[in-house]
Amino acid sequence: MFSVLVVDDEIYAVKGIVDGIDWEKLGVAEVFEAYHAREAKAILESKPVDLIICDINMPEENGLQLLEWAKEQFPELEAVFLTCHTDFNYVRKALQLGSCDYLLKPVIYEEMEEVLRKNFDRLIKERTNQESMESFKRFYNIEEQWKSLLGNAGTEEAGDLIDQTMDWISCRKDNKGTLIKVYQSILQTAVFVQKKKGMPLDNLSSLELSMDGHEITCSDEQFKQWMENIIKVVCTNAGNNENRYQKNSIVHELQRYIQQNLNRKLTREELSEYVHLNESYLSRLFHKETGMSLSDYILQERMKLAKVLISESDMPIYGIANQLCYDNFSYFAKMFKKVYNLTPQEYRKKYFSQPV
Repeated sequence: MFSVLVVDDEIYAVKGIVDGIDWEKLGVAEVFEAYHAREAKAILESKPVDLIICDINMPEENGLQLLEWAKEQFPELEAVFLTCHTDFNYVRKALQLGSCDYLLKPVIYEEMEEVLRKNFDRLIKERTNQESMESFKRFYNIEEQWKSLLGNAGTEEAGDLIDQTMDWISCRKDNKGTLIKVYQSILQTAVFVQKKKGMPLDNLSSLELSMDGHEITCSDEQFKQWMENIIKVVCTNAGNNENRYQKNSIVHELQRYIQQNLNRKLTREELSEYVHLNESYLSRLFHKETGMSLSDYILQERMKLAKVLISESDMPIYGIANQLCYDNFSYFAKMFKKVYNLTPQEYRKKYFSQPV
């Protein structure tokens, strides 16, 4: 549900909009009223507002000045201007400030409802895309934690990781499909860890694993039990080889930090400060332990997340690039093709599947 603020120095104009629009049909739960900029600012600072309907021509502080202030304080705020002016300079200024639309007074309520509907539809889509992005980022972090836990034979955080995994699954609409998806991901991670450490895979067969996982994923409780079992089997096996495979806690912690901050610009200076090491020494240590440079690792992790979002969400590709801190879309596309030998558009066309 949305909330709207109507601002006009003419009381009858405000009351007319409040009474003349079918707010419930538009999904609006609250409509606030203000009769000058000061009152509007007070409401914006104290109430959650999704969209402001504002007259341009008001005394003391006009609508353009109000919106300029509002956009600095609340960048996500949408706006619709009301004006008697047909002067293009007003329209251009409104558009520069990020105003969605403008309507000429006197307002035709049917036209206003249509304009508002379009803005709310766009808000819903943007929020859905943002939620999808956050959900996939969260699952990506969970996958990385599984790799870390199974790869380093550390069972201390097992209970918390299982709870995180089940919590993420419960937030998805297709619970059954999501269980199978997560099952396959964890199983692939377990197989990868076993192979990487030169361990036999026959211990996994003791869990009676099948690649489709239908029996294991028939209920949440069975799946939780399976996760507990696979942690015991893989970590016990890895523990027996502890002398051969010691983890480097600094590199491991740095990798986790990078994975959790892929949406930010990361500098070598910031990373070295995070682990309290000299920049040059950290670069040498990281390369020695992982076989790649810090910049190559960051690129790899960003491209892995980009691949998941391109193939499993309907977010616009330019939005994915922006979320992963690529301001230059051409550079993002170039890096993606360098890693996967396909452009982002080609990859989506080939591998896209509807998100669960």
